[in-house]
Amino acid sequence: MIFLAQVAAAPEFTHALNGTAAEWLWLVPLLPLLGFAINGGLALWSRYVPGPADPDEHHGEPGHVGALTAGDAHAVAAVSPEPIGDDREKGHEAHPPGKHRYAGLVSIVGPAVLGLSFLLTVAILFAMRGAHMEEPFVQRYFTWMVTGQLQIDAALQLDQLSMLMMLVVTGVGFLIHVFSVGYMREDPGYPRYFAYLN
Repeated sequence: MIFLAQVAAAPEFTHALNGTAAEWLWLVPLLPLLGFAINGGLALWSRYVPGPADPDEHHGEPGHVGALTAGDAHAVAAVSPEPIGDDREKGHEAHPPGKHRYAGLVSIVGPAVLGLSFLLTVAILFAMRGAHMEEPFVQRYFTWMVTGQLQIDAALQLDQLSMLMMLVVTGVGFLIHVFSVGYMREDPGYPRYFAYLN
C-alpha cells in the first residue's frame, strides 16, 4: 500500500481505467497475503500436539520424571526431527524427514495465488493499453492523516512504471514458487517455507 498526498481533482473527472480490470488492483497484493495466511495456518496446524487434559494427572505415579511420558514423547517425535526423552537415551535416531502431510495442498495454494496475481496484472496491462492514460490511476481507500491543508490517503497508484514492476514481481515470483514446489517438497517445514515465500 502506498501513502500518497491527495491530488485535488474535479468531481466530474473519471479516469480511463474506471470500469476495467484495474478496479481489481487491490487483489494483486491481497492474493499472496491470502496464501501466506492459508499456508501459515497449515504450518501451525501440523505442529499442534495435544497435551494431557490435566497436567497434574501424573503426580504420584512411579517413574514419572518430567512433563512428557513415553507415549507423549512418541507423539511429539512424530512431528519433531529431534529425538525426545527415552529415544535420546537409547540412541535411537530421529525419524528421517519425509514429505509433509499438507504438501499437496500447499503445492497448489502457494503458486496459485501468485499465478492469479500475475493473470490479474496481465489483464490490467491490457486494460491500460486500450485506455489513453494521461495521469496515474489512483484508488483511495481511506484517509490516513490530515494536517492542515495536507491530506494523506491510504491508496494504490497505477502508472506505467508500477505496471512494469507488478509484471516483474508477480511473473518472476510465480516462477520461483513453481520451482520451489519440486526443490523444497521433501522439507519438513514445507508449509512454513511457502507462507514466508508468499
